[in-house]
Amino acid sequence: MNVLSLQKWEPYSIQYYCWLIIAAASIISAQDSRTNSRQYTFDIQTSYAPLLQSLDNIDTAIYSTWPDFDKHIPDYATIASTHPNIGVLMSQPIHVIEGDILEVTLINHLDSTGLSIHWHGFEMKNSIVYDGVVGITQCPLSPQETMVYRFEVDETPGTYWYHTHSGPLGVNALNEIKAPLIVHPRLDESEVLVNALHDDVDIHTMSSYDALTFYSNERILFFADGFLISDSHKQLKKVGGLNPPISKNDDGFTVGSFPYDFGTCNGKLREVIPVTAGKTYKFRLLNGGTLYGFRISIDGLRMRIIAADSEPVEPYEVDDVILHSAERFDVEVDFPTNMMNRSIWVRADTLESSRQGYQVRSYVSGFRMIAPSRKFLSYSFFILKIIHLIFFFQNGVRAILHVVPDEESLKTASLLTQLPDPVEDFVSSGIPIFEKKTMNCNSRVETQESSNGGECLPVTELISLKAFTNQKENDLDNSSQYSSSLEHHTVDFEFSPPPAYAHFVRIDNGLYYQHVNPINSHFFQSNLELHENTAMMHLSSYSSVLITWRNKSLMDHPIHLHGYKMEILDVYKPMRELHCSRASCKLPDIYDSEKRLRELDVEIGHGVLKDTFILPAGGAVVTRIQTFEPAVWFAHCHLTTHSEDGMALIVNVGALKFFFVAGSFISTCCFQYC
Repeated sequence: MNVLSLQKWEPYSIQYYCWLIIAAASIISAQDSRTNSRQYTFDIQTSYAPLLQSLDNIDTAIYSTWPDFDKHIPDYATIASTHPNIGVLMSQPIHVIEGDILEVTLINHLDSTGLSIHWHGFEMKNSIVYDGVVGITQCPLSPQETMVYRFEVDETPGTYWYHTHSGPLGVNALNEIKAPLIVHPRLDESEVLVNALHDDVDIHTMSSYDALTFYSNERILFFADGFLISDSHKQLKKVGGLNPPISKNDDGFTVGSFPYDFGTCNGKLREVIPVTAGKTYKFRLLNGGTLYGFRISIDGLRMRIIAADSEPVEPYEVDDVILHSAERFDVEVDFPTNMMNRSIWVRADTLESSRQGYQVRSYVSGFRMIAPSRKFLSYSFFILKIIHLIFFFQNGVRAILHVVPDEESLKTASLLTQLPDPVEDFVSSGIPIFEKKTMNCNSRVETQESSNGGECLPVTELISLKAFTNQKENDLDNSSQYSSSLEHHTVDFEFSPPPAYAHFVRIDNGLYYQHVNPINSHFFQSNLELHENTAMMHLSSYSSVLITWRNKSLMDHPIHLHGYKMEILDVYKPMRELHCSRASCKLPDIYDSEKRLRELDVEIGHGVLKDTFILPAGGAVVTRIQTFEPAVWFAHCHLTTHSEDGMALIVNVGALKFFFVAGSFISTCCFQYC
């Protein structure tokens, strides 16, 4: 049968409709034949993985004298992972090409906990049923059960990741069910690369993980904080107020609400990354941790940022980048030919003031006002650094970049695990942070003390290469511009310390709720299906919407919105001593003026697009999204314990009351593990 045969039938006849069905099926079949299906099986189990044991017989300062050498790191830890027996604290990295069909079979072999997988940063167009949010788009996968996620990767090529979205694990194990997810452009060379990574790599060895993170001229650096107690144990200690005193940054805001134990790069305490001299590499930087932000730098080299949260930006050269939980940057780094056979540190320091190696600025700043010369200040810095190392400990992650002479040398890169530490100081690069250009920085103190070319740069400095634009007039005095109403919403967050210990959210100046997801997934039409504490924000579909996110707590929060990329229009950071008390900050009112909002809304530019942004302590962020078809999405703080105790909300686009996919896993729920 061909297209011409359609002329034999009358329109709207039975034969006509039968032909349409057959033709549509033929087209879909033809499309499927041109599309690759990448299939993975995630058999989630627990096993022992080496921690300190992984450094056995290696002469290194890492977890020998740095960081906190008084802290006990066990030889092994119990982890839950897709491949727990490989020995790394990370699951299997995934590589796909835009337009591929991704099929992941999830098998839950954990004893007493439900599971789901979220594909972080994916907009999941036409695939919301597989977004992985327990209580909204699916029910938890019960123990000994299997579920198949299958959807088209209709996403911008870039750096993403996946992780569980089913709450704390109900087993006493570290949750390492997380890993990078890379979407490559649909190019011939990408097909060759991804086919090789997908088909030719034996995933049951540690070297196979190296092949999936070090390939071509790209290197993946997946940083994560680590803790020696399980998610459930952490939650109990926080509620009971049993944690040690919180750590703070130089602005006096909270950095970590429970102590930092260890950190990894690509699931290892000591990662060695091979590169070739005379080449430019793309580094995909990710923070897959659950609490601590990292300041990331490479000794002696600058980075050109080319993408933020998978979205391309105009190149921007910096010394450091700050990544909070779930954020990503793609950067390019040039390796000159004179660097061959050298090793240098990759540093990922926590943002704590008195517990990190890269800065003692809180001490030096006092000398800056009285120093008779720059030389005097340098001596002061050196002396205070020694004092700092004696009396304080440092937290962070260290990896090693080793520059080999040529491509042939990369084939023996697996032998580099025994490589000695770089000769440079493992604690500090020796350059104060106020002399560095740092991207995604929200510190007022750092901004005020920057010198010698240093800058504390908000993420709004980045310019997107593909941001949507709001086609409005620039003339604010033209009253005709206000004929179309401005859709604007506010989301406010507040925190109550122990013994209450809870995070609260309110929408559009309403009541505060400690958010709980609905009782039944995918029913949103009445209070019978919603929990009484469910917080829901209603947005118009197919509209340009401004959302102001405001924070009363004394801590930065990485905010993630599912299903959308947000254009970051403006960031406000308060002064600790003026706007905050010991317990909380004043609610920012800087964006209360409609005129101010319209000034932001009419700017036709290319604001950076992100799926996760830092909401500063006591601060505010204005975002803009272009809504699509009616759907229900999740928004939340990406610090795991905060999301679980109420710092979240549902975003209902188009007043959706119900969604259902026939035959899908989520059509019914088993509440035993909810």
